[in-house]
Amino acid sequence: MVKLVIFFFLFIGILSVNREKREESKDSPGKLEDRQSETTDDSEGQETFEQKFLQLSLDVLTLRREIASLQAELLSSRPRSKGEGGDRGDLGNAGRPGLEGLHGPKGEPGECC
Repeated sequence: MVKLVIFFFLFIGILSVNREKREESKDSPGKLEDRQSETTDDSEGQETFEQKFLQLSLDVLTLRREIASLQAELLSSRPRSKGEGGDRGDLGNAGRPGLEGLHGPKGEPGECC
């Protein structure tokens, strides 16, 4: 019974607060105009943000292209060493220092460093 009385008073309190809020919104129509002006300001800010974002994206793409061209230029001008190149199958681990495998440096099974 006590819970029901508490619930009733809470319900009445919530209704009165809602009624006060509705009356305040009816009394001040200027707030609606303020809200509309805020949304137009937000849309202008959104447009400038999108423009900045697109410009930065374009800059990033340009930098990636420049990096790729510099890497290609560097790789083409670099002399190839003995261990690099296409025929790694014949070299085994010769092109990879420090990777002797499980069989040890001589390739005999069970032999370890």
